[in-house]
Amino acid sequence: MAIEKIPKRRSVKEQVFEQMKRQLINREWKPGDKLPSEEKLAEAFGVSKVTVRQAMQQLTALGLIETRLGEGSYVRGEDKGACLNGLVSVAYLGSDIREVMEFRRVIETETAAVAATLAGPEDIAYLRETMERMHRAGAQVEERAKADLDFHYKLACITKNPLIIRTYDILREVLWEAMVKVVDALGSDGAYRFHPRIIKALEEKNEEQAARMMKEHLAKDILFL
Repeated sequence: MAIEKIPKRRSVKEQVFEQMKRQLINREWKPGDKLPSEEKLAEAFGVSKVTVRQAMQQLTALGLIETRLGEGSYVRGEDKGACLNGLVSVAYLGSDIREVMEFRRVIETETAAVAATLAGPEDIAYLRETMERMHRAGAQVEERAKADLDFHYKLACITKNPLIIRTYDILREVLWEAMVKVVDALGSDGAYRFHPRIIKALEEKNEEQAARMMKEHLAKDILFL
C-alpha cells in the first residue's frame, strides 16, 4: 500500500501515525523489516521530519517498532514480556483476523454480561442512536461499519473497567478494515438482528441473555472469515 501525501485539514501528526499503523496492520512492513529513514518518510508524506519522529515515538510506545542506535527503526514481533504492549504486538502483527475475532467473541460475550448490570438510560439511548446511524448510512458501508464498532465499544465503556476498555481499543484498530469487509460482503443484517436484542437484555438487566446474544452475533462474523 503506497504512502499518501498528508492533507492539512486535520492533525498532521495523527494522520502520519494512522498511515504508518496501517502499513503495519496490512503487513506492508513485516516483523523484522527496517523502516525507511525519517528523511525518506518525511518526503513521502510531505511533512517535516519532526512530525515523522513524533509518529514513530507513538508506535514505539505501543511496542510496535524499536529504534536501534546507529541502525534505524525496525518492526517488532511479538513481545511476550510487555503485558498490554505485548497484546498490541500480537494483535497487530502476530495473529490472523480469525484469531482476533475469536478472542473478541470471548471478551465481548462477558463484556455484554457486565454491561447489562451497569447500563443506565443514557447508555441505552446511545446504543439506540448507533442503530439509527446504521440505518441512516444506507449504502455507505464505512459509515455502517463505524456505527457497528461504536456500538461494541460503548458496551466496553459501560463496564468502566480500564482493562476491558484498553483491550477493545487495541482490537478496534485491528478490526476496522475487517469490519468494513464483513459489512460490505454480508451487509448489516446481523447487527440489525442482534443489536436490538442486546439492548433489550441491557434494559432488563439480563446478564445471561446479553451474553448469549453477543456470542451468537459474533459467531456469524467468524463463520464468514
